[in-house]
Amino acid sequence: MKDRIRSWYLITGVLLVIASISVVVAQTRTPATDFKVRYKVTVSGPGMPGQSSETITMIKKARERSENHTGYGFDTVTITQCDLKRTIHISDSAKKYIITPMDTGEPPQRTTPTTPAPAPATPTRQGGTVEYITSAIDTGERKEMFGFTARHVKTMMSINASPDSCSPGKRKIELDGWYIDLSVEFNCDVNKAQAMTPMRPSPGGCKDKVTTRREGNAKTGFPLIETMRMYGEDGQVTMSQTREVVELSRATLDVALFDIPAGYTEATSSSELYATPSI
Repeated sequence: MKDRIRSWYLITGVLLVIASISVVVAQTRTPATDFKVRYKVTVSGPGMPGQSSETITMIKKARERSENHTGYGFDTVTITQCDLKRTIHISDSAKKYIITPMDTGEPPQRTTPTTPAPAPATPTRQGGTVEYITSAIDTGERKEMFGFTARHVKTMMSINASPDSCSPGKRKIELDGWYIDLSVEFNCDVNKAQAMTPMRPSPGGCKDKVTTRREGNAKTGFPLIETMRMYGEDGQVTMSQTREVVELSRATLDVALFDIPAGYTEATSSSELYATPSI
């Protein structure tokens, strides 16, 4: 079960990195301010039968809310605030949150005062470098989906972790999907590699430096259906995931969904944020 949970968090982080590399915009009409899409997600792998869950993405102007309902008891909420250049990771079960500033070279802006976080109890070890390299190919195929013209794009990502990193080795990820341009205002023109969902710390508090690089000019966009396969160093598939849109709406969304919930407190670390509640 622990391995499945770790794999789920890795998948979530990888998808956020891939999404941050492509800018999703459309120039054909005035951008809409509200947008909501619900995905059906199916995950499978060696020794693990297909598990279904859902994710929900909501966009309102310069902010995005992503909900991941894994079915393993570790549901996560991530709010990206382009206007404040920060990402907020929320745990509803713990009623806590963590703010991650985007890599803009400027100090983060805060809307509420906070007290300085105490030094972590667990020593932090500086790891190595993890490089994400992506290349995308447009097959030229097109089809109508949900009133949009979708394009078929195949993407390859190589993950190269240095020998001194927290999890050294090389892995590969393939994406095969149909993508559209969305006419929405949400667009964070910054390096969002740091906006990945914070994972549970490695033993000893190891922390890697993450870099990204893109090769090729094929445009992906917002996926309506997308299949991802992860490969280990032996070339075998270790995890497969398919996301398919089952609901797409442009109804007005409550602005409170895109900020820190009232009564929640700031966690000092990701381990505190995702700690299992006492029974």
